[in-house]
Amino acid sequence: MKNILLVCAGGMSTSLLVKRMIEYAAMIDVSVNIFALGIAEAKGRIKIMKLTSFY
Repeated sequence: MKNILLVCAGGMSTSLLVKRMIEYAAMIDVSVNIFALGIAEAKGRIKIMKLTSFY
């Protein structure tokens, strides 16, 4: 399972994008965790997550 973290200023503006990405992943039968966080929260989360790449 892949983890996808979307980071934005507040973490709320990407909620619609996250919802559509989750729907699409389910449609094509791909197992992913997709979530959005604000910059402050993401800094802490990135330290504890195993990240393989940044884009």
